[in-house]
Amino acid sequence: MLKNFLLYIKEFLKLFYSPYRSRQKSAKKRLRTKYAQYYYKYRVEDDLVLYESSYGRGMTCNPYAIFKAFMHDEIFSHYRHVWVLEDLKEHQPLLKEFQQFSNVIFVERETDEYFKYLVSAKYLINNTSFSSYFAKKKDQVYINTWHSITVKKLGFDMPDGKLATGNMLRNLLAADYIISANQFTTKIFKTAFKLDGLYEGKIIENGYPRNDLLLQTSRADVVKKLQAAGVRVDEKKKIILYAPTWRGNNFFQPDYSIAEYLQVLESLQQGIHSADYQVLIKPHPAVAKHLPKKYQKNTVFIPAAFDTNELLAAVDVLISDYSSIFFDFMLTNRPVLFYIPDLEEYKTKRGVYFKIDELPGPASERISDIIYWLNHIDEVQTQYKEIYQKTKAWVYPYDDGHAAAKVLDIVFKGQEHKYNIINGLRQNKKKLLIYASRLKTNGVTFSLLSLLNHLDYTKFDVSLIATNIKKADVKENIKKVPAEVRVFARNGTYSATLWEDIRAHIVRRYGLRSWLLKKIFPAQLFMREFQRCFGDSRFDYVIDFSGYGPFFVYLIMQAEGAKRYIWQHSDLWRDQARMVAGKERTYFQRRTGIQAVFSLYPYFDKIVACSKSVMEINRNNLATPKTYHKFTYATNMVDFKRVLYGLQKQADLEIYAAPYMVRPQISDNGAMVLGSLIKLPASDTINFVNMGRLSPEKNQENLIKAFAKLYEEHKNCRLYIIGEGDLQLKLEELINKLSLTEAVFLLGTMSNPFPFLRSCQCFVFPSYYEGYSVSLLEVRLVGLPILVADYPSVGDVLMESGQLLIKQDVDSIYQGMKAFLAGKVPANYHFDPQVYNQHCYEEFERLFA
Repeated sequence: MLKNFLLYIKEFLKLFYSPYRSRQKSAKKRLRTKYAQYYYKYRVEDDLVLYESSYGRGMTCNPYAIFKAFMHDEIFSHYRHVWVLEDLKEHQPLLKEFQQFSNVIFVERETDEYFKYLVSAKYLINNTSFSSYFAKKKDQVYINTWHSITVKKLGFDMPDGKLATGNMLRNLLAADYIISANQFTTKIFKTAFKLDGLYEGKIIENGYPRNDLLLQTSRADVVKKLQAAGVRVDEKKKIILYAPTWRGNNFFQPDYSIAEYLQVLESLQQGIHSADYQVLIKPHPAVAKHLPKKYQKNTVFIPAAFDTNELLAAVDVLISDYSSIFFDFMLTNRPVLFYIPDLEEYKTKRGVYFKIDELPGPASERISDIIYWLNHIDEVQTQYKEIYQKTKAWVYPYDDGHAAAKVLDIVFKGQEHKYNIINGLRQNKKKLLIYASRLKTNGVTFSLLSLLNHLDYTKFDVSLIATNIKKADVKENIKKVPAEVRVFARNGTYSATLWEDIRAHIVRRYGLRSWLLKKIFPAQLFMREFQRCFGDSRFDYVIDFSGYGPFFVYLIMQAEGAKRYIWQHSDLWRDQARMVAGKERTYFQRRTGIQAVFSLYPYFDKIVACSKSVMEINRNNLATPKTYHKFTYATNMVDFKRVLYGLQKQADLEIYAAPYMVRPQISDNGAMVLGSLIKLPASDTINFVNMGRLSPEKNQENLIKAFAKLYEEHKNCRLYIIGEGDLQLKLEELINKLSLTEAVFLLGTMSNPFPFLRSCQCFVFPSYYEGYSVSLLEVRLVGLPILVADYPSVGDVLMESGQLLIKQDVDSIYQGMKAFLAGKVPANYHFDPQVYNQHCYEEFERLFA
């Protein structure tokens, strides 16, 4: 008793020490703490406008155009204008240019001053996204101006869109206004970012403010500004601008080669016949900041801080690739050439919306072709005149040089009725937000994927929270999520003061089982976190499909007005006491963790078990008078297409006439490496197989001991166990101790176990307890005879003449295997997975009736 008490005190003190220690170790954690502190310290001030463009690279793009329109409007003096810059030292000319304006303020990104204005500005104007700690306050107005009419695919249209869209998605859903150039861009917001059905704000489809800069800026002003910025430019020569987009998977660490830029420059300079041209290079802002210092002054490279649209006013010929810059340039009616040396590779890695023959200018992967077209530029313009004008017509139906003024009218003057505004994108569907743990390769994930593959998406709008997305197996499972589902790939983590974090740790351990715990619950932290993750989204139902951890329960409980459901996938009372890593859970461990979840059941509308028997077991063990009526069930479905598809696969190779399957291993960075070879069972042996996590409740220890008795009598028998888990080492030791290394094999996990199962003769399932065993249904599709233990919820998966029931002790398992050898295990069953799934789906839909 004393030992338990001392352990309890030790673990309790860790709840205070761990949050403090994490801040000592992590600069990012300290930033989040600072943001949370300032979030409460400063109130929103109605006269503050904050501008951030391309993460502070300069005064550029749509935010800059809106600011310039502000300067020419009588209301300019009514507001204080705060510009966010990445490095104030590198922007001294800007500070000097605006020093006469007392209401124009410059702050350096992620400093104390930045956080102060980020949480206190009434109006937030950004052309990309705020960092992952940002959570819009209730009184703030967020205008996301966006920054392109895209050629390259965006959002969920990208090959890795489900993994890469998280931060942009949450920013767009937080925006009160999104600025769109045209119907095409609006469609991108609706479909590529899946705003359709969930977005609560307004889309201003009236053209891009940044094009005002192009239409209103003179060539002479641009040349003068370029020279002041250290660009080597001759005002008497025409300008050819080479402006490629950025490449790579990380905006902050793009792939680029200065040698390639210089090679293009040299080829163009040597190949152009006319002495009337000069070549300048405009790297994408993501790339420009990484250029060596010697290329940033007295050079042909345009600085990142130089506004692109002002620059285009002085350009005579543009050479680009997938960059959206060419769309803006078309307002000048000047020629565009497309140099795309990596088209096929880029289409595979990122994807594009347009075909080559749809571009308003010629395209080639060879620089020699670009040079030829430059030397015959008049012919090129004539040849592409028709497609140029057709493209321009749909790209710029609104641009008249006053798009920024329209934004001021709408946002700051309340004159929405004069303009084209799309109000909200909600649809008449039930909106579900689902959390399903870490999407690791396990039964809960397979159950979720089966459900998602059967949902009627004409009735349901589904959002899925995905965490731990850097893990290889999680990535693969996220890719299997149906395209109709909106995946919130978790970006960053919560921001909290130290005291909030300590309180969060306490309630994550203990739940809300007492008045004191309810009192210290950090409600503001979780409300802020919900806003951070989902913006202004409103859901009809929030579902914890995992049911094991309290953090995401607290999070989804913040969905205002939503009904709350939580799933149960097992006999949870027994699950809380199971061993971890081969050891019994301590008294302290049994009193925390999943019991914290139990304490939250009163806050849910329905507690949904994965089968009727599991519901009855958990209701008997866990229900209170307040929660008894909330217990219900929706039986797990089986993804039979996955099974049938897997069964089509044959052995990957043969070595000395023995068939093998290749188990590839995917590293966390996405690289595919050879993991191991798995030899299929021999046809001249009798092969028993078990599949499941290596965990005490699966009873594999008794299975191995029972098989040892059978093996003494039948040397032609083999036992294969598919799965991995905490008991791996203990089971290996047992196999060695019983001298079964030639007869019992621990195979680890398999993404496709079904060809291996097909090579076996009998499936053995000796568990002490289970939820609803989908693996038994999968085995029925394979057609194996089944030995299954008489665990409490087994009745849900039994079929007439479909299995032999056994007990969990060693002798009963041994007798069951002997019965199979004697031909006494019935296998005369018919399982129709489509009829089964239809029945399960009807149970699921009844939950939302």
